[in-house]
Amino acid sequence: ISRRIGARGVVRLGLALEVIAIVGLSLSLSTTTSGWVIAAWLFVYGGGVGFATAQLTGVILAEVPPAQSGEASGLQSTVRQLGSSIGIAFLGTVLVSTLGATLTTNLAGIAGLDPAIAAKAVGLVRLSAGAEIGQLADFANGPALIEAAKGAMVTAARATTLSAAAIIFIGLLATLRIPALPEKS
Repeated sequence: ISRRIGARGVVRLGLALEVIAIVGLSLSLSTTTSGWVIAAWLFVYGGGVGFATAQLTGVILAEVPPAQSGEASGLQSTVRQLGSSIGIAFLGTVLVSTLGATLTTNLAGIAGLDPAIAAKAVGLVRLSAGAEIGQLADFANGPALIEAAKGAMVTAARATTLSAAAIIFIGLLATLRIPALPEKS
């Protein structure tokens, strides 16, 4: 593929596939989404990552003199790891804060729910990033709490995936500024 559309084209194709897959996943999310639907979107996403990552280092280092390629490669790897860490922290914050805020709103709609139970439920779900939703069955109004928490989790997951898609889309737009690579002889 890189011979046909060039290394920049492969990076762009990969980033485009990532954006499409993440937006598709976001739009597909519900409390009843099949694991197969999620797997299909993750397959497309993985293909995009494979295309983009395989060519990215070569595109970045294309005009670096060979004597400095080790330094440039190390810097590129460090920046990629730093970006991944910052991205995980940002997206984790989006997930947890949206989950807590949405669950608080959802629980306010449950008539007669004790505010102390609501606060405890929000704390449990938020601190576990949704992993403890099943534990809400032990609370008074357990089934209603679980449904409210599942809805909040879907909303939080959508906000997180759309944020990730927006960031990758900005990266895709940034590739438009990459100059044409010199032809190799």
